Amino acid sequence: DSNLGSMTGAAVAMGTTLGAGDDYMPSCSGAGNDEDVDFQWTAPADGMYTFDTYGSNFDTILSVFTDCVGPELACNDDAMMVLQSEVTVPLMAGESVLIVIDGWNATGNYVLNIN
Repeated sequence: DSNLGSMTGAAVAMGTTLGAGDDYMPSCSGAGNDEDVDFQWTAPADGMYTFDTYGSNFDTILSVFTDCVGPELACNDDAMMVLQSEVTVPLMAGESVLIVIDGWNATGNYVLNIN
């Protein structure tokens, strides 16, 4: 849907999944996925990066892929006993990934945080 460059921090992307279409099937969702949005993101340096949807107002599913057709690197539905999601992925400087925010039989307003 868009390229976030190498932005990090709180609320690097916000919006809604309503009307976005259902393009991905995250491995941790079973048959419960709904409409989704995706973002390209590039690691600014070597390290472990945590992506989360804390602050979203619906039951999110978060996955990270190598690209639109590549393998899934991580997937999470319901982190830390809440309905939002969190994944941590090791990346090299300049490595790009595709972040997908999906919903468990739900759409809503999302917040994407990257640290």
